[in-house]
Amino acid sequence: MIDGFKCSCFGLDSSIWKNNKRLAFVLPVCPDTGEVVRQRVEAQYNGLTFAVSPASNGGETCSISGSLHTYKNKGAHNYDNFTLSEIRDTLDGLETDFNVKLDSAPLHGLEVGFNLSCKPQPVIKSAICYKGTPFESIVSRFKGNGVVCRYSDFDIKLYDKNKQFPFIKIPTLRVELKIKRSRPLHDCGITTLSDLKRGECIAKLVSLLVDKIRDCVFFDYQAKPIGVTANQLLIWQRFSNPNYWNGLSRNMRYKAKKRYSELMEKYGAKDFGVMLVGMIQGKSSELLQSKQIKGLRFPHSDGNSESTKRVTFSDFKYLCTNVTSKGEGEATPVEQSEEMKNADKRRYCKCCGRDITHQRKDSVFCSEKYFGKEAKKCRNKDSNRRMIIKRKIKNAMEKEKMMQVVYVDSNGLEYSDILEAREINVSREWLERVKSVSVLDGTEETQTGENAKEYISKLMCNNKKERL
Repeated sequence: MIDGFKCSCFGLDSSIWKNNKRLAFVLPVCPDTGEVVRQRVEAQYNGLTFAVSPASNGGETCSISGSLHTYKNKGAHNYDNFTLSEIRDTLDGLETDFNVKLDSAPLHGLEVGFNLSCKPQPVIKSAICYKGTPFESIVSRFKGNGVVCRYSDFDIKLYDKNKQFPFIKIPTLRVELKIKRSRPLHDCGITTLSDLKRGECIAKLVSLLVDKIRDCVFFDYQAKPIGVTANQLLIWQRFSNPNYWNGLSRNMRYKAKKRYSELMEKYGAKDFGVMLVGMIQGKSSELLQSKQIKGLRFPHSDGNSESTKRVTFSDFKYLCTNVTSKGEGEATPVEQSEEMKNADKRRYCKCCGRDITHQRKDSVFCSEKYFGKEAKKCRNKDSNRRMIIKRKIKNAMEKEKMMQVVYVDSNGLEYSDILEAREINVSREWLERVKSVSVLDGTEETQTGENAKEYISKLMCNNKKERL
């Protein structure tokens, strides 16, 4: 999510950096005379530039710029996911390794963006303008890499991540908002580096990016209106002209976008803006909620254990309680084992979680016989949930909406595919690897876990019926 940034580091003694073995500062000099060109010195480390500059009061100031995402990957790349948990860990590492006080490091610029799994070029070529300001080609060594729309406070960038990193096998589009001034950051509650550890501030940054994409105009050049007059075709084609949008007032632009949306639906054109918004929202939700998993081979004690000797039994049997060398009334290992066996035999209501072991063996919900009329709510709630899923599936199929399916492969690597609802037809093995599914129009809630698997399963059943 977070990539490039610029910040000052107040309250930091520059000698700490100069004596840090990780940083090799270079003093720029004239090659002919050996004269020092400027007093500012810089050191490059894992994608970051550490700079020490002379101050007007005779002292020195410290600053950092570069890619926080690349720094996380030890300077190698920034094409993978960057979760909120990893952002926090990376900032903590910056504080530990380079004595940066996060609360005293005001930000002067920041990039927020996402690597989205979709074909980049159709989206890049379709980008027309943002509020009348046209997109222009990004000048870089990668020809046809992407487009940018420049403003004084920010830049909106869309570019092909595969051209930057050719070894990426999955087509990847980078959507990025480069904030160049402090004012938009302050509106999101962000002042210093420490604010980047707060989920609510990152969520506001994502909302800012989404708002910018919503105000962009994308034109599907592949759409071919059929049965239209020359005048109607002219009206349709004018929406691809940035000069047309540039000449509209705010109110006129709102009406034009509404009319354009109606024609896109009528002519079957892809709405890349809606697609990107849906993908960004789905991806941000995933990255904000993701936690970095660090496997602990053995369970940790809470500090109350009185045993001073090492144990030789398997740790998995004793995950529930701390084993102490003395104390009365505690369950023995045999008793714990019996309790765990009995717990395995217990059955619980699929909806509310009540213990229904005493009901019929095939019961999955609470029974009126034992819980009265209140038990009806469990069955109804589950039925309503299934009806909602059916409604969403029907809506997705009738309108031929695009869906993003996130899944893991046999090696545990995470991928996502963009498919039409009618295209989905997978094996049972693949279905078990599904993590989430979302409709890319921003109107439907993302389904995760078992709900996502049930959604896909029912969607496949509908697809089979359609083919018969």
